[in-house]
Amino acid sequence: VYMHFTPGSFFESMFAPKSIDLCFSHLSLYGMSTHPGVPLENHLYVTLEDANTENGKIWLQQAAKDWENFVLNREKELKAGGRMHICLDIFHNDMPEHNKRTNQFLNVLPKQVLLKTLRKHGLEKYEMAVHLPLCLRMQEQYYEVFDNRKTNMQKVSWDFLDVSVPFYEKYQVTHDKRKLAQD
Repeated sequence: VYMHFTPGSFFESMFAPKSIDLCFSHLSLYGMSTHPGVPLENHLYVTLEDANTENGKIWLQQAAKDWENFVLNREKELKAGGRMHICLDIFHNDMPEHNKRTNQFLNVLPKQVLLKTLRKHGLEKYEMAVHLPLCLRMQEQYYEVFDNRKTNMQKVSWDFLDVSVPFYEKYQVTHDKRKLAQD
């Protein structure tokens, strides 16, 4: 096994055609190729709550385009019989509590803290910079590129694991933001 690290964007071609036996990506595909250029109301990055807003739809369109580019480029680079393994934290229809915890812990609370800090120091003009070009999406949104036959690659399995964050679980009981920040 040879590991290769290449600077650049996952959303572009990174390796020679038909040169990869195994592609592994862990949590890297939340990032988007570019900031969509429009703000989100209450979040650092796009979430389920943004999906029905005008700006949220723009973010989701960019995320879908990026995901498709990622899959199509890896398809060109994988050898015949090559495998791609991807780990993502996704929103799942059957797990609303997981979705709520993920959104609250990774999105709402940090954004509130950042905005409060900017306003405290008279730096409101930098609020747009608080929106990170990241996107957590529904499992079905990742399926689309395969289901619409835009690639010859096949989904072999999709496994879902709900992960608990102990210090956030404690915060949900105590609502002690200072303790959460220390943890």
